[in-house]
Amino acid sequence: MLFRGQLIAEAPIYRGNARKSMFTRDGDGTQRLVSLAGEISGTAQSLMDAFIGQSRDGKNIGLLNRLWQRLYGSPMPAQLIANVQCDLQEACYPRDHFFDLRMGIKLDEDRWAAEANANYKMETIFRHAVFDFTLSANDIALREEETVARLYYMLQELMAGRFWFGMGKSAGLGRVRLELESPLPVPVKRPVLVPNVNHLRMELTFNAENPVLVGWNWGKVDPTVPAFAAVEGRLLISSLREIPEAIRERLIMVMGGPILNPEDWKRKLAEYLPRLSVIWLQGRSSGNAEVWLLNATALAKLGKGKFPLSKKILDTVQPLCAQSFPTQAAAEAAIKEALADKANMSKRIVDALERRRQTTLQLNHEDWITLAAALGLDPALEAQLSAQIGDEVAATRLLGEACASVLVRLNQQIDQQINLLQSDPWVDGELASREQHLLIKTMLLDGRINETQWNDRRHTPEGVSASSWQTFLEEHSRVRYNHMTHAGNLRKSITNDRNFIDFIKSHRARARQELGQPYHIDFRSGGFKVQDFRSI
Repeated sequence: MLFRGQLIAEAPIYRGNARKSMFTRDGDGTQRLVSLAGEISGTAQSLMDAFIGQSRDGKNIGLLNRLWQRLYGSPMPAQLIANVQCDLQEACYPRDHFFDLRMGIKLDEDRWAAEANANYKMETIFRHAVFDFTLSANDIALREEETVARLYYMLQELMAGRFWFGMGKSAGLGRVRLELESPLPVPVKRPVLVPNVNHLRMELTFNAENPVLVGWNWGKVDPTVPAFAAVEGRLLISSLREIPEAIRERLIMVMGGPILNPEDWKRKLAEYLPRLSVIWLQGRSSGNAEVWLLNATALAKLGKGKFPLSKKILDTVQPLCAQSFPTQAAAEAAIKEALADKANMSKRIVDALERRRQTTLQLNHEDWITLAAALGLDPALEAQLSAQIGDEVAATRLLGEACASVLVRLNQQIDQQINLLQSDPWVDGELASREQHLLIKTMLLDGRINETQWNDRRHTPEGVSASSWQTFLEEHSRVRYNHMTHAGNLRKSITNDRNFIDFIKSHRARARQELGQPYHIDFRSGGFKVQDFRSI
């Protein structure tokens, strides 16, 4: 029998096979595809978590096997579940197939201080990620009524969200919920459960009377680092999420290159933001309309012939040739108003009117409301802007004055980004460490490190720092040389290290952008709702 459904991450999921590791991705890792392991297998089977199976030494068993044993007090029938497959849906992958980074330290429970060398950095799949889930059960084993009932209630645990995949349960990671397309029918007789299997679940809600401070690696500025670190303008613009995406894309094209001076760059932003906003509004406001025009040539002909109109009358209506009218009636009313007491002469002039289709600029109301809401502008500015939408210079001047207050907020976010740039040299340390490990693995793969050197901590390979060599040997102290040099495992490990380096570089930019948002700027520096905290 085949069970199909979706496994939904109720909390972020972490999966790795060693301390400080990233995801063990599918295949050789180059495609950065992710799935939850169906069965315990491979060289890391004593460390890995999977739905079913067990390691060769029998100490590590599948999560479903463990759940079955906890519920019923006996092992799951060996042939009951033949296969489990759980692949992340394509829609749940970010563009670069990298997810989030969970970082932390382990506290000594006696001293309540950080333990040395016990920090962790784990890539986690986002909450609400969806996996395609398939479970194949043995039809022969399902002939037993007791087995069917036990399988039913085990799957109910998954469907109720009382199941965790992977490590880090104490940190709130790995809780999932199953939605089956064709669940088993409710059994007539319930199976006997282990008496102590039930548990109590409590949910607590509290309000923080004082600000809750969360520790980040970002925020500690190294005085030895230059006051301004080079940065690409596109990274700063990407973080200004108040600006609509279409305008952000235009700003990136114009000022997305390297920033030499932050103050000059902010002045350019004050110039280009209103200008590009007006250009965007103009592009969205253009359209065709039917208009009525008083043809100057046809009007001049009315002053000739057998019954010509007087020059005085023609001069009176001549200025109307420069105007366009939305309807014939509007044009006729304007002609009569111009002629005043000579309005009885208007019929011949109305006959000189010409109907044309003309490109016009009319401010798009929906686009203006979108822009005003995003930047926090006064919607009532629409009337003035609509009258000047055809004049780029005048409209830019008007919108520039309105954007003055907006730029104060945007400049604060830019300053926050630049401050964060000065406080993340720890990332460079992480990258340097991983690159050293990558070099060691490459040398092992190429045979440049022999078994004698592997067993000698004092014999540091050429091009590798002594500290990196010592750390690498400590992390792989339980791995024998012949296992370490397994070509397939080494190639995948090298790919994982390259993924780690790319991920850290990408995560650094994303984290800085997120920490630069108005709702994350520290209240002590005059950020969001600073007045609420002055009495604390």
